[in-house]
Amino acid sequence: MDSSATVPRVAGRSATANKRLKFLIGSVLIFAVIGYLIVNAARSTGAYYMEVHEIRGRETELIGKQIRVSGEIIQETVNWDAPNLSLTFSIRDQTGTGDTLQVYFHGVMPDNFTRPGSTTILEGTLREDGVFEAKTLLLKCPSRYEEAPQETEVRAVD
Repeated sequence: MDSSATVPRVAGRSATANKRLKFLIGSVLIFAVIGYLIVNAARSTGAYYMEVHEIRGRETELIGKQIRVSGEIIQETVNWDAPNLSLTFSIRDQTGTGDTLQVYFHGVMPDNFTRPGSTTILEGTLREDGVFEAKTLLLKCPSRYEEAPQETEVRAVD
């Protein structure tokens, strides 16, 4: 009887150890998948974008690659073809280099696109002809709810 009593204990222990091992492997696998998804999402949606002068220096290298670029919209270059949903315009480098980049966007023109001082972040590809073909257009406009800057006059005391 002693030998039959010991056999179930050993089998019970191996079953518990087997369940723990499965749980441990499953947990590691789940955490690995979650970690991969987080890293992959952070890479694809990172906030980094290039300025126009950075693209101008690397045009041949960037042709056909998915990139983000930021610049100030040059209002005089905006050409909107509503029936064809075709928007062409140029953006100016914001660092003061004077570089410009021609942009083509097929889609609806945002309501406040022609607002003076608007800047944009574009996602898309650079074509061989040097035109940036935007797939996504995001405007960064000054908020209408911000207070206008106030001028303060200070005079020297005599």
